[in-house]
Amino acid sequence: MENISFGLYMLMYVVVLGIAWFLVGKFNQEYKLYCKFSKGDEMLKLMAKDPLRFHNSIVYLMVCAMHSNYTSLQYDKLKLIVRYICEVCPVVYQKEMLVNLKKLIGDEEIRNRFSGEKTIINIDYFLEGKPDFIKKFITGNVFSLNGVGLAEEMSKILTEKDKIYLMYLLFRVATANGKFTTTGSESSLVVMNKLCVDGLKITKEELDLLIQQYTNKNLQGWYDEHFGRKRDLYPSFDQIGNIFRSEDKPFAFVDQVKDTAMTTSVYLLILLIFILNFIMYIVILVWEHSTMFGNGHWWLFYLGIISYIFLLCFIGQGYNHKFESAQYYLLRTIKENKWQIRNLIICSVYSLFIIFSILWCVSYLLFLDGYKLWWI
Repeated sequence: MENISFGLYMLMYVVVLGIAWFLVGKFNQEYKLYCKFSKGDEMLKLMAKDPLRFHNSIVYLMVCAMHSNYTSLQYDKLKLIVRYICEVCPVVYQKEMLVNLKKLIGDEEIRNRFSGEKTIINIDYFLEGKPDFIKKFITGNVFSLNGVGLAEEMSKILTEKDKIYLMYLLFRVATANGKFTTTGSESSLVVMNKLCVDGLKITKEELDLLIQQYTNKNLQGWYDEHFGRKRDLYPSFDQIGNIFRSEDKPFAFVDQVKDTAMTTSVYLLILLIFILNFIMYIVILVWEHSTMFGNGHWWLFYLGIISYIFLLCFIGQGYNHKFESAQYYLLRTIKENKWQIRNLIICSVYSLFIIFSILWCVSYLLFLDGYKLWWI
């Protein structure tokens, strides 16, 4: 009997060490991915060759440009964004991009918040070719996006002329309802300054000139002056242009960086280890009660519960909300690099804590088993 118990505990040691080895491999893989993104812009340029990721990033910035004081007048802005998807983006990606747009504008949240409301973008109608697949809506800002970091990444891969054209697209979205607000923290002026000056690194003078020409009702004159001589790259004023210039086929590795945050499987694995730890502590409690041992070590168990709850709240929040490049299939930002290395460090610490705690439990159970046999 003693040999069977000893063999069982040794097997538990091997299983725990195997899990630890698996986690080390996952963390190492994640760290290598972090290093590729944080050292230079090579990975950014590689991701930008993916047309779906590139156009999704443009749409994300256009949704950011929808913010204004007139939150109930967003219909014309949304129509322009949908027009970009339908006229510029490859047909093979349009359904997926519309689904992504629904997430960006909180379409499902609006329907859930206002019972009886229909979805703003009806994908089925779009697939059937019906022109009225976008319904008019009146609602406040349910989306809270910050595109400055993404705009900074776009500025690294676009030419100066393409950055100006992207500014023009964002400006058209901001003014699609015929209004350009200049007061308030969510005014069109504030939003455009954040996206174009702070993000795209376009000079404030260039943006001010665009606003001035719009105010003077000479937006087409501004457009012709900037893009009229390059019809091979930019369309006429009444059309929407495509600034995706890459003719290279996307590399297979581009698809592998879609999940750039700590993977869900790692979280689930850590949860599994924690449950195993919990079971072993219960076993120890029962055995201690029968052998009249003290229970002073239980502070470790309570510490484990508190620490894992903290892990789920702190790290999980970052995974669900901070890694937008994975959630919306966008270009990755510098801020996400910081979140990833932070998650790597914290998850590594918690994994070590849980692994060593289980190893301690196995050793303690082995000791209790031997003591119990000796007592009998």
